[in-house]
Amino acid sequence: MAINKSQHEATTKEKDKGVSVQVVDPLFDVTVQNKPEQTEGQAEVFGPERLMDPQQKDKAIKDDAHSEKEAETIPEVNVLAIVVLSQGKCGLSPCITLYLVAMAAADLLAIITNVILHRINDYYFPLNFLSITPVCSVRYVLLRAAIDCSVWFTVSFTFDRFVAICYQKLKTRYCTKKTAAMVLATTGTLLCLKNIPIYFRFKPKVIIDNVPFFCSNKRSYFTDPRWIGFRRFEKVLTPLIPFGLILFLNILTVKHIFKVSRIRKGLKCQNKALDHSDPEMGNRRKSVILLFSISGSFILLWFEAPLILKASLLDKAY
Repeated sequence: MAINKSQHEATTKEKDKGVSVQVVDPLFDVTVQNKPEQTEGQAEVFGPERLMDPQQKDKAIKDDAHSEKEAETIPEVNVLAIVVLSQGKCGLSPCITLYLVAMAAADLLAIITNVILHRINDYYFPLNFLSITPVCSVRYVLLRAAIDCSVWFTVSFTFDRFVAICYQKLKTRYCTKKTAAMVLATTGTLLCLKNIPIYFRFKPKVIIDNVPFFCSNKRSYFTDPRWIGFRRFEKVLTPLIPFGLILFLNILTVKHIFKVSRIRKGLKCQNKALDHSDPEMGNRRKSVILLFSISGSFILLWFEAPLILKASLLDKAY
């Protein structure tokens, strides 16, 4: 028995080996068939793979195999980075170390929720505790919170380095471990609160034995002005504003460095008796390299996102 997609409010119930299935999302096309030769103990699978044709399933297998490899390597790198940085033996200030640990932890949480709990779990274990609608909604909230924290922790780190390089008087008060901890805690709390409404945007796709499974966007998510405004706010908050802030702060930092470098070179030329080694400029050079490495990675990774999305849409079109 197949569910007709044109029947937007249709509700269907089917009994199959004592299992009650109720389709509550008309866009989720579930087919329940009675198999006369079905062996005992074999159960119907109500998961995303039922909706795939063979070509889509092969592509999904390849994607998830790649995701599984990522899940085995990338979290180990993040955990190793957190352990090494936490020891405080990298020659970095406590302020920088705290920002780097926070960014690595946020990235690790994003990888766990997206790759392990979402992609790998949904394909290899399509019907389990994590697929229950409330748990599925929490997973998505955690994923969005982790992405937002990762982005805005990078902005916080960029601003900290901007102050440290461009404002020496403010550096002694702002660029401290206590201030960094306060900034990270406040930013993380606000971003978690911002993502709470996402929990209420979902409804169950199917109900099996009175248990809701999977997540589907409510119709009001696309029609309610409040949800429309929330979606626009999300797009502006991540990553448009961070993208602009990072570019703006880096431009100001580079401009200040060039200005100071010209002044210090002029002073050296006037007094040739002075030692030409400049430890202050050496420290600034190291700080700038670290800043640009992190900011550049952020910009490149987010710049790839719309390109990948456009490529995937073109691939589906053809």
